[in-house]
Amino acid sequence: IKLNQLLSCVRKEVMDISSLRTLIVDNYDSYTFNLLQLWGSEESVKNVVVIRNDQFSWTKFKNNILSYFDNIIISPGPGSPENASDFGICAKILELDDIPILGVCLGHQGIGVTFGAEIINAKRIMHGRPSPIYHDGTHDKTSLFLGIPSPFCAVRYHSLVVDNKDLPQQLKISAWCSENDNDLQERPLNNKPPLKELSTIMSVKHLSKPIYGVQFHPEAWFVQNFNDRQRPTLPPSITSLSMAPISVHSPKPSISNTGKWWLDSSRQPDPQSRFSYMGSKPAISNSFSTSYSIHNKTLSITYSDGTLSSKKLADDQTFWNWMSDIISHFNQRIAGLRILNNNGNLENIRHRLPFDFRLGMVGYFGYEMKLESMPKCTLSKEYPGHSFACKSPDAAFIFATQAIIFDHIEKRMWVAGLVRPDDCDVPVSLNSLDVDRIIGFSHSDFLSW
Repeated sequence: IKLNQLLSCVRKEVMDISSLRTLIVDNYDSYTFNLLQLWGSEESVKNVVVIRNDQFSWTKFKNNILSYFDNIIISPGPGSPENASDFGICAKILELDDIPILGVCLGHQGIGVTFGAEIINAKRIMHGRPSPIYHDGTHDKTSLFLGIPSPFCAVRYHSLVVDNKDLPQQLKISAWCSENDNDLQERPLNNKPPLKELSTIMSVKHLSKPIYGVQFHPEAWFVQNFNDRQRPTLPPSITSLSMAPISVHSPKPSISNTGKWWLDSSRQPDPQSRFSYMGSKPAISNSFSTSYSIHNKTLSITYSDGTLSSKKLADDQTFWNWMSDIISHFNQRIAGLRILNNNGNLENIRHRLPFDFRLGMVGYFGYEMKLESMPKCTLSKEYPGHSFACKSPDAAFIFATQAIIFDHIEKRMWVAGLVRPDDCDVPVSLNSLDVDRIIGFSHSDFLSW
């Protein structure tokens, strides 16, 4: 959804998104910080603050924080808005009368609950699945779908929905979709629209309050790049409350260039949180890191000795393909697991290790990587390829050739390394994959480390 349209529609005057002071209430959901990508510059994101739904008491929030903001976004989240512990202060926020509110997923369901609708299990669980969304607001100046064609394709992540039966009179269905298999096929956008009254609710709006909800993720590439406008900025006493990383408000080096990684599993007691892993890529590790940009299909490789190479992938190639080839190459060449004995010699492992981590690629695939993996997801001209949102790579990985592994239960430390045979003194044959280095430790270097 073009967020500038959404927010300007629920205010008497039309404002540019970058001039609005926005509060995002995080319901402990990983998508919350993706919402920040809807702002197109470092300057405009300074007017955005993220707080947790239980960070402040309602009294402190209402008296000391609320008045600074022009609008509020209630994020997705796990659980149900019917549970106070899942929704926090969001329930009270939805009782306000004079501030525009957008609820996304859990926030959307919370709007339903607040005004008397029922929340029920969805007919099918939708986790990262695209659906055609129908609406009647393309030409409605009061609709958040103004100028958006109907239907359009959106990605859904939810297992609960607002019940279409006995919807409270103060709420109006503004977007909907069908759960019919025929409507979810590869070419659903040419089908006859399903009946609104018999469909799954994808968006509602309040008839007398500036409150809107959507049951899908607003996508970053729907957002125009806007010119910044001057408006009173938030004081440090308010911006300092934000749960957004400090780096959101100031430039930072690319993750792929720092060469450090940490997979933390320290929450106890939890049988799935036994081990934490960390590592880096010192020169002797003969490692490399990668970063990738969807916007121009550019793959960058930084070696542990500081050397940098870059290339543009072919039109028929994706970063997913490249990663698969790299991983397959090394999986085929792993000779086996060995352990250092007290004499400093390697011997075969006789018993199964208590952890499954085997080094290799560590990093992240950004949300926008679905453009190379999901049908019908194409790079729009509105994708903010030069904006603040894209200063971090769409995907970044380090090829971990070393790791320190900590066992939180037995309080035991392991060190692991990818050690190449002593007679391997020529570059690994990865020219087709753009890696032209000897990868991994020599035996002596590993012992030294």
